[in-house]
Amino acid sequence: MIKVLLVEDELIARTHIRSMSVWEGHGYRLCGEATNGEAAIRMIGELEPDVILSDVAMPLMDGVALSHYLVEQNLGIPIIMLSSYDSYDYVRMTLNNGAVDYLLKHRLDEASLLSVLEKAKHERLLEQKSIGGETLKSSGMIDLQAKQQIVKELALGHMSDIQESESNVRLNEAGFSTRNLVVGAMSIVHYHMMDWRQQDKDRNLFIRSVLELCQSQSEGIVTHIGEDQFALLFSFERIRSESQIASLLQEEKEKLRGMFSKFMNVQMMIEFSRCGLRLSDIADGYRQAKGKLQSMNDAVLGPDHHSPAAGLSIKMEKLLLGAFDQKDEFDMNALIERIFTELAEQSASHESVRLTLVEMVQLATKVGQKHGIASQTLERLTVPMQMGLRDTAGPLGLKDSIIQMYCELLETLRTQEQSAFSGYVGKAVRFIDSRFRDNISLQLTAEHVGINTSYLSHLFKKETGMSFVEFLNRKRISRAQQLLEEGVSVKAIYEQVGFNTYNYFFKVFKDMTGTTPLDYEKRSSEQSG
Repeated sequence: MIKVLLVEDELIARTHIRSMSVWEGHGYRLCGEATNGEAAIRMIGELEPDVILSDVAMPLMDGVALSHYLVEQNLGIPIIMLSSYDSYDYVRMTLNNGAVDYLLKHRLDEASLLSVLEKAKHERLLEQKSIGGETLKSSGMIDLQAKQQIVKELALGHMSDIQESESNVRLNEAGFSTRNLVVGAMSIVHYHMMDWRQQDKDRNLFIRSVLELCQSQSEGIVTHIGEDQFALLFSFERIRSESQIASLLQEEKEKLRGMFSKFMNVQMMIEFSRCGLRLSDIADGYRQAKGKLQSMNDAVLGPDHHSPAAGLSIKMEKLLLGAFDQKDEFDMNALIERIFTELAEQSASHESVRLTLVEMVQLATKVGQKHGIASQTLERLTVPMQMGLRDTAGPLGLKDSIIQMYCELLETLRTQEQSAFSGYVGKAVRFIDSRFRDNISLQLTAEHVGINTSYLSHLFKKETGMSFVEFLNRKRISRAQQLLEEGVSVKAIYEQVGFNTYNYFFKVFKDMTGTTPLDYEKRSSEQSG
């Protein structure tokens, strides 16, 4: 049984965590509870916990100081951080002190907690196992599957700054340098014309064979993105000559294409990004390589050929993910309408439409898994859509089904978010989600909830870690960032996200993002161009 010490100053949070069904039935036991870091230190010697689950912000001694103490004393106890808000600078200090991961309190559920407990248990076991007198570190022992998942998330642009920083450390400690990187895009020619007699079973076996063959002959990391799409990541830490790197990449391309032709009787198309990338550049690099791949498709299959590899753009994926994060049904519907309109205007082929819809279903599944939605619920939401994909003959055929699936998932996320708070705060958060564009206030929200303003203000701060105004402004600024990335002008945005004056919008935007709306707009334009 893995012993877990809970360090949390809020009684409501301790009670919520204690009541979760992730303990004895899964091999974990809450061995004790402390209300701050100092109390935790006194209990560590007596209880000898295997894992510590700690809040970041606490009186007397916070989670940052506690994580620093564990490192200084070389105790080797993995620590998981709980935070009321996604503050990169604050949480980064605990990650630098060896924290396994962090969880946001308002998104904490049994699935996410169990997942990170498993991660901490693995680290603890590796910490206790020694080879030649040296303790193994889990960050240096990540397996191939973990590396592949890191590369996939980077290529798709799904990592936060915190996750990217942690991945940088993990890859380097695992012996894969993150300097002078090149990312490649690889696709299988005529993949959608292949005969899949047993559907998913045949496809999964085929994809696994592709990965195994690639990885057996390549020094890079190869990962499956989806359908016929793969990403490759190479490091050229010791090579400075771009011509030499280009030559090595050409050799790699020819070797891989030759192997697939010989051993699997399939044709592969492979293109690479520019060299000199950092981890933060991987998404842009992958998009660049995919663009070259598209040009190659046109050259090989003809300019009128609509490649089934196009799918959703990285930008559109980010916008959809943003709408999910914002719980914004209005924006979600507008984005789906835009996707289908573009498919119709482009006279997209049957396979292009199918791949776009497949990727939209995959995105919904990924969002659900990320938020710990039960697998049975996800199946109920997505299976009808997956069945319909076999019959659709045009871009508009399944639009209503996609909208229904996304809206039902959105409603599930809202219900889940609301259940993480008390009834009053959950209702207030739901009200903000639906009305943040309007001129709402604490008083108006309190009237909607049915309590007085001072009590709602107290509850809101206690449960979210933020004041009502900060929570509301964060949602508004997050939406403003999405609009700027879509190319909407700064002057046209502030009223759309609920601000009365441009000057106040400008001030809040800069305070929360560290940059001005104009600079953010310029940077977004440069990245998309």
